[in-house]
Amino acid sequence: MSLASGISALALRLATEFNAIRNLVADKADLAALGDLPQWGTDKVNYLMNSGFEDYANLSGWSQSGGWALDSGYPYKGNNCASVTATGAVKTLTSLISMPVKQGDTAKASIALRTAMTGTGYVTFNIVTNTGVRIPAVQSNISINSPVYTTYTAIYVVPAGVSSVTIEVIVPATATSGSCRVDECVLKKALDISDVAGVTATATEVNYLSGVTSPIQTQLGTKAASNHSHLLAVGATDVTATAAELNILDGAILTVTELNYVDGVTGPIQTQFTNTNAAIVAPKGRMEKTTAGPAVAVAGTYYQVTTFTSVLYNTGTLMTSSTGRILIPSAGVYRVVFSLPWSSYGTAYSRTLAIALGTTAAAIIASKETSMLGTWQEQVVLEDTFAANDILTFWIKSATTGSGAVASTALIPPTSVSCAKVL
Repeated sequence: MSLASGISALALRLATEFNAIRNLVADKADLAALGDLPQWGTDKVNYLMNSGFEDYANLSGWSQSGGWALDSGYPYKGNNCASVTATGAVKTLTSLISMPVKQGDTAKASIALRTAMTGTGYVTFNIVTNTGVRIPAVQSNISINSPVYTTYTAIYVVPAGVSSVTIEVIVPATATSGSCRVDECVLKKALDISDVAGVTATATEVNYLSGVTSPIQTQLGTKAASNHSHLLAVGATDVTATAAELNILDGAILTVTELNYVDGVTGPIQTQFTNTNAAIVAPKGRMEKTTAGPAVAVAGTYYQVTTFTSVLYNTGTLMTSSTGRILIPSAGVYRVVFSLPWSSYGTAYSRTLAIALGTTAAAIIASKETSMLGTWQEQVVLEDTFAANDILTFWIKSATTGSGAVASTALIPPTSVSCAKVL
């Protein structure tokens, strides 16, 4: 073995041992306490030896096939890169340094590639496991003719059964001329928050710090607890109620809308309700009133009244004097009074006055049976809700004998009617 070969082999052995020690430190130590070691960044250390091809006068730390060599012509950074000339044969460059891993680790690899070749196919950049498996998921199909340096990155989450990984670059046999250059190779583990000594928070929990602009505890110290109370300042003018007055609302379940219903109330509500006449505030509907003598059942026939001695109405139309019908002009509540005037018909007799919603006696909706003697006035009063164009007719019946009895239409006594819209 020549002296140069011996020195190169020794250097490779020392580099391998140094990387093993460095890997152990990276897994066990607090990274911030290690200071300024070469090739350490925000993630764990770069495990590759001669990763930028600046440390040796050859490709120490790498195995190659197809004629890869150190090249100072077109480095990406520094003074050197690794290059190979395409000849129509496969050209492979593989790191001799493997990174130890365990299940769940994330391996991160990157290289800078400059390809200026002719032919077909792609350059591939692989992460390779200790079992020799090339991971298809991290292969990069790189054009064989991309004459500007481009950085390619591969990320690999380590499954069970894999204990180490390395990287390789392959130029295909379909590339027939030109050159491929590689520089700035990196292989490292992604730094996990659990690797930092003394930190028990998860990455998600640490990310909650994103956007914080000043000390958190200081900001929290200026905030009130979620459950707290306030004392009104002495002399405050924004709230004039006393604590006792405010406490009246304790336990109230009404809404603001419901509370606002008392707006405009000028006195105790219940007192006003108690003093209200129920008949006045009752829902609008039929109301019958009469002033006459004692009610007596009257047998006989109803005769329609078609002629009145007096007609009074502030709404509606008495259609003709011959029909005696009232036509309701618009919907609403109306008060209708049908009556006999005061007079004496001698012998006591009984009769019934009635109002019908329609043109037949079968449609009667209000009636009054009375016993007439002396100067009693007979009348039936109806208040009800009617629709537009409703027709009201008026009817009378009485005993068929005696003074004042109605035994035919011709014997109907003088009557009067009034109709007024009240709502």
